[in-house]
Amino acid sequence: MMRLFIALELPIAIQQTLANTQKQLQNKGVQGRLIPQNQLHCTLAFIGETNQAKQIQTILETTPTPKETLCLTTLGHFKNLIYQNLEVPVTFCEYVNTLKTKLAQQGIKTDPKPFKPHITLIRNANTTHITLPTPKLCFQNYTIVLYQSQFTKKGVEYHALWKASK
Repeated sequence: MMRLFIALELPIAIQQTLANTQKQLQNKGVQGRLIPQNQLHCTLAFIGETNQAKQIQTILETTPTPKETLCLTTLGHFKNLIYQNLEVPVTFCEYVNTLKTKLAQQGIKTDPKPFKPHITLIRNANTTHITLPTPKLCFQNYTIVLYQSQFTKKGVEYHALWKASK
């Protein structure tokens, strides 16, 4: 059994921008567990423990990846988590819903919560009462990835099992 999720891998320039935002938050006194730059992503569908990686990969391979423009917008928070909002077009949300429907048709359960596009920056933040201007930044060169998450002594690590071909 593997703990799996489908996510949006971000371009390196976007990862660097988000890492800079993390540093700015730290400079404002925010403490917590920063998500490492190379692990920053936007979860599309959390699957959890499963042994159906091959079936998931087949679904990903047969569902065309939309080439849309996505935009980083404002910061947000939920409990002790700080994230960057991601603005996506309706067609991208439809893609996520299609993936979830195809997974369900194969008996693969996903987290039932609706898709809320965001990128987690800091977990276990000591405060979420921060203001930081974040310019809207748009991009298109993203990749859809099937990740395995593994718990280690250093925290959770993500390993790509499959990536959409460009």
